[in-house]
Amino acid sequence: MESGLQELKFSRYNQKVELSGKLFLYNALTGGYASVDEEYRDNFDKCDFKKLDSMKELAELPNAIINQLMEGGFIIPKNFDEFNVIKSMHYRGRFGANKALTMTLIPTMNCNFRCPYCYEKDKKYPVKKMTTEVMDAIIKYVESRIDSVDHIFVTWYGGEPLLGLHEIRIMQNKLIELASQKDVQVSGMIITNGYGLTKEISDELVQMQIKTAQVTIDGPEEIHNRTRFLKNGEGTYRRIINNLLQANENLEVVIRVNIQKENIKYVPEFVDSLKQVGIDKRNNIKPYFSLVRDYEIDKGYIYSSCFSVPEFSEEESKLRQILLKKGFQPANSNIQPKLYGCGAVSPNSILVEPDGTLQKCWNVVGDKNEAIGNIMDIGDEFNGTLQELINESKWYAWSEFENEDCKNCEVLPLCMGGCPYYAVKRNELFEKYHYRCTSEKYNLKNVLQELAEEYINENLYKNEEKEV
Repeated sequence: MESGLQELKFSRYNQKVELSGKLFLYNALTGGYASVDEEYRDNFDKCDFKKLDSMKELAELPNAIINQLMEGGFIIPKNFDEFNVIKSMHYRGRFGANKALTMTLIPTMNCNFRCPYCYEKDKKYPVKKMTTEVMDAIIKYVESRIDSVDHIFVTWYGGEPLLGLHEIRIMQNKLIELASQKDVQVSGMIITNGYGLTKEISDELVQMQIKTAQVTIDGPEEIHNRTRFLKNGEGTYRRIINNLLQANENLEVVIRVNIQKENIKYVPEFVDSLKQVGIDKRNNIKPYFSLVRDYEIDKGYIYSSCFSVPEFSEEESKLRQILLKKGFQPANSNIQPKLYGCGAVSPNSILVEPDGTLQKCWNVVGDKNEAIGNIMDIGDEFNGTLQELINESKWYAWSEFENEDCKNCEVLPLCMGGCPYYAVKRNELFEKYHYRCTSEKYNLKNVLQELAEEYINENLYKNEEKEV
């Protein structure tokens, strides 16, 4: 096989991890994941994936193994330019014909919480709830696009979107009715604080094809109630937990745990408290940890309490182990390549505020200086102001491929440049804290070891079943 190998090379996106004496391979471009048979272990131990052309260690492998490695993208033809392929796939998905219409709709800017780290808390909103005119304009926009799509995905955001449940009902049911006439699928998720997510409302959400809810809990009761309290100062923890325990089992609930230096030490206690009430027994509920970022260096949350991304990545691996040891499956443990990182940089995605204002990013909601137009004025051609054109173009002109760090990053296919907000709105703090990058850049090996452990445990279980 040695002569054939001369025309091949290693992928630049390969990773090797070892666990319990077994070797595993992973490729970030294809998502390929494989365990190495003990018979061929020595060959792979000697491989240096950083030396892309060094294939001699694989010369003794049978053709069947080489073919499997090629299928997984671990080895590729020498004339195969992975970076160009990534760019091509990215631009086709980002700007080309897209079968999915993605919308973020804000039914209300009202909120019943007063969280100190909320980047929306000091903004003023003349229109608090989505008007009938705006809802009609959204439906008109969908009608203009529906013949070219097969899926409509809506994220309900706020404010606290459940305070706009009336508007959600109107819009979601209209979308379902419209889509049913064209054999188009409708699905959605809601970003909610969970305070109003009663059993009855969770049932209704599922019926309206909103089958995922993200709910934030910041730690055990005392800690959570310090940062996520009602406007009158009353705590919210117990009601949220009770709501989650009673939620419709067909509603996938993702518990987002905001992590900062002040609350990280309480995570073990928090995980224990979730286990004590039986959250671990609910297959539809999965927690994950999220970094609290300071969005503005001059008036954001106290950034001295925030981790940088490299710091958080190291802590995240430890936190995930706490979940796993307590029987929880973290919500974001699957690592799959993506075409592009965020809808903010694609014309196939829109965000509509209650008054019809169009934005490109959740982080600029309510900031009229960042608006790109209004849904009631939308047409085939851009007809906004010069400033709106400038605002829109900075998102579409951004490219991770112009950044040297991204071009040379071994996890580029996983994050595709990370969060574009931090690139478009660059400042000293964002650079210092590496806010644009995702944690996979720094802890990919740890996540791969989690997957390896899952693989080993599954095979042990299968072997035990065979013995029985």
